[in-house]
Amino acid sequence: MGYYSEVMISVTKKGYEKIKKDQEKFADYELLKLFEVSNFEKNGKNCILLRTEETIKYYTKDEDIKQLEKTLSKLKDGYVFARFGEETLDIEFRNNAKVKELLDPFDFIKEFSNNLNKELQKEEEEEFE
Repeated sequence: MGYYSEVMISVTKKGYEKIKKDQEKFADYELLKLFEVSNFEKNGKNCILLRTEETIKYYTKDEDIKQLEKTLSKLKDGYVFARFGEETLDIEFRNNAKVKELLDPFDFIKEFSNNLNKELQKEEEEEFE
């Protein structure tokens, strides 16, 4: 058993190569096998989106996760990270991108946030009528 999350990470192609290299020390790249890898290009920037195919246990105390987090923190072009836990409000989002194109796959979060704010504002206005 355990606590499961969906994870999305956006990096440049160079960043992804660094992640792969740093994960080599772990048997068969087990962590990377849990991610669907897709390429996207925007404004001439080659980027990679890593997205878990299923929910995973993303425990920062695990060695492979520790290494991934360490690698992400050192990427020259930065990264964007999102983790969606089992609980409704368990959302972690980090925008450490130095390349703005890395944010593109996460536009749905901005849209969701805007819609939520509109709904809350509407409820508040109705409450005071």
